[in-house]
Parts: sequence; C-alpha cells; structure tokens
Amino acid sequence: MEQQEAPVPLRERPRVCAVLRGGTAVVRRPTLALVYLREHTTLAKIAAGFGASGSTAHAYTSAVIRLLAERAPGLLKVLREAAADFVLLDGTLAECDRVGDGRADYSHKHRRHGVNVQVSPIRPASCCGSHPLCRAGLTT
Repeated sequence: MEQQEAPVPLRERPRVCAVLRGGTAVVRRPTLALVYLREHTTLAKIAAGFGASGSTAHAYTSAVIRLLAERAPGLLKVLREAAADFVLLDGTLAECDRVGDGRADYSHKHRRHGVNVQVSPIRPASCCGSHPLCRAGLTT
C-alpha cells in the first residue's frame, strides 16, 4: 500500500504559474507597460494590440509604474551617494495624459503634455572630460 501525503494548506503551496482573469499570463502585464513606456502611444492602441480593454491596460501600466517608482532611488539619495561637486543630468519629457489642470503638465517646448524626468547617465567619477562641465570640474 502506498502512503498518501497529507494535504498541504493552500497558503503553503508553491505557485507554479499565476494566471489572471481571462487566462492572461502574468508576463503580459509588464510587457504591456513597457510597450507603453517605450512607444509613447495611447493606451487604447496598446490595449487593442494585446487584446485587452483600455481600463485593463491602464491598470497594468499604473501598477508597473507604481512598482518602478517605489524601487527607484530618490534624487537626493543619488546626489548624496555621488558626493561630487557636480552631477550631469540628462532630461527627457515623459509624455502623459492630460489630467486635471491641463496647464500644469504642458511643455511649450515640446508642445505636448508630460513630465520632465532628470537622470544622471554616468557616475561623476567615470566622467571622460569631454563635456564642458567635466572640464570645468577637472580644472578646479
């Protein structure tokens, strides 16, 4: 006679594959959000491409962006870790939908709505000296 294993409580069972409602695999959630961030197209077009509704696409992108924002270090923390006299920042306009006050997020330079994102593309210690700010920092 074979001895049967005792049933494992539900909370202790390992997840083999998580599936969302409608049979959509979990891997589609970050993929949809990354396409939205990369392609700068509307959620309606991306949702149609993934076979999802617009509200589902909005929920997916909001969740992924929230997760990325929680994991990203703050500007003050990055500046303190750099501990340099200057830091090169590279900015880009991240397009967004017009929400509430349309004037708050409107960029007249780019003629569209968005927020200006500033990042440090290189560490100051690895600066090559070709940028005017690098040369200014090397001469002082």
